[in-house]
Amino acid sequence: MENHYFFVAEVDGKFAGFIDMEPERGDTALIAGFAVRPELRGKGIGTELLKFALRFLKAVGFKKAVIYSKNGNSAANRIYRKFGFSVVKECNGILKWEKEL
Repeated sequence: MENHYFFVAEVDGKFAGFIDMEPERGDTALIAGFAVRPELRGKGIGTELLKFALRFLKAVGFKKAVIYSKNGNSAANRIYRKFGFSVVKECNGILKWEKEL
């Protein structure tokens, strides 16, 4: 896929997490996948991945980022809020978050 971005985080040379991004529409990017290995959560890996991704998206010309999560996913929702994402829509327990870059 053209303009599909996939980055991996490693700790001591081993897979720790990933972030997957693609154009959604116009100047908006969709963060389609974002995860950290369960045993490595709480160590700042997700924070660094998301920080990197948002800087990267801005650098390549996107103006807005979108990500989806389940309403009950408190860990994910907490980090999205921390980074300035706002819920713009909720449907069947799924939240749509947006952030201006």
